[in-house]
Amino acid sequence: MKKVTDKVKRSVYYATTLTGVVALALVVTLFSKSADRKREQIQQYMNEQVTGDGGEESLYTMEDVPTHEITMEEQPGTGEIPAFAEDDADAGEQDEQPAGYDGETKLDWPVTGNVLLPYSMDTTVYFKTLDQYKCNPAVLIEAKQGDSVSSVAAGTVTGKESGGETGTTVSVDLGNGYTAIYGQLDKVTVGVGDRVQERTILGKVAKPSRFYSKEGSHLYFEMQKDGKPVNPMNLLK
Repeated sequence: MKKVTDKVKRSVYYATTLTGVVALALVVTLFSKSADRKREQIQQYMNEQVTGDGGEESLYTMEDVPTHEITMEEQPGTGEIPAFAEDDADAGEQDEQPAGYDGETKLDWPVTGNVLLPYSMDTTVYFKTLDQYKCNPAVLIEAKQGDSVSSVAAGTVTGKESGGETGTTVSVDLGNGYTAIYGQLDKVTVGVGDRVQERTILGKVAKPSRFYSKEGSHLYFEMQKDGKPVNPMNLLK
């Protein structure tokens, strides 16, 4: 009877052990398959992020990232060092500035009218209001009060001031050492630093200052070359 009992116990032990081994093998197999699926899902997610298939949260590819072309510029005493080339072809380019007045092209008159007093630096001319003879670095061009005064050439306004003799006066740098000076002005429409073009309206003819009351309303127009007066009549059309 004892032998039968021992045999039954051994059978139960073997069956239990076998069942445990099979169960363990099944658990290991299931875990391995689950891990493989998890790795596949992660890999697929990463691929989607890189290729852009993952929607709005997709990562940029290298083709999407803007790049700068790198050039090498020789620097004195330092050898070659890298410098970034500009992406925009227009970047760094300076606005081209006009060459300036050449001194030969004939200029338009700033106002239309007769010459009341001529340019005269070699001899003196008579000033009615002052009742005296003296040199005249400009021409006085007859004009009605309120007539428009225009720039004789393109340039940059370098001065705007008021004086007892020529009233409100505007100076325009024409380039190459030439400066145009307009006096006896009113209602000036430009300021220092403004860029003007040929025939740009600078202002209106004002009531003459007390130094020119007998000469009547006019435009005081002076031309200078390197700071010295030159005869405007040689430059006007």
